[in-house]
Amino acid sequence: MRNLEKYTFLVILLLHSFFLTAQKFDKNYFIKTFWYIDNNVGEFEKSDTLKLIKHTKFVLEWRFKEIEKEYEESEKLNSGHGALVELRFKKRNVLFFNSRTNGGLYATPIKPWRWKYKKQDSSITIYDDEKKMILKFKPLFEKQIEIYSESDKKMVKTIELTVVRI
Repeated sequence: MRNLEKYTFLVILLLHSFFLTAQKFDKNYFIKTFWYIDNNVGEFEKSDTLKLIKHTKFVLEWRFKEIEKEYEESEKLNSGHGALVELRFKKRNVLFFNSRTNGGLYATPIKPWRWKYKKQDSSITIYDDEKKMILKFKPLFEKQIEIYSESDKKMVKTIELTVVRI
């Protein structure tokens, strides 16, 4: 009976590993995406684990009216405090960085920053306009979440990506 239990457990384990697939994060996962991080108590600067939330109203061009809706949505999602760090990944490793406090734009570098994807460990390194490393992280997992959109006045689905600083 003991051998039967071992074999049953082994079969279940094999089937479980066969049907579960690891999430893959490649460079294309990030290109043309716009994320924000709740930074109410300085998580971006201090925390080892960050939760990036994908903007649901992402547009390819900066149009004041549409971007304003994104900001309204983000501030509402973060309990109204509006302290955010925004990361906009573009092609050719260009990254636009914004830090917002209480709904206003606080810090936006004049020149775009750079980001580099390392295939070997699926890590992303962010460099400022002077080529100084700001952050290096590795995506762990994503999950679909529902958040309230102030502009749409309803719950909307988006992605929360958990990353770890390395």
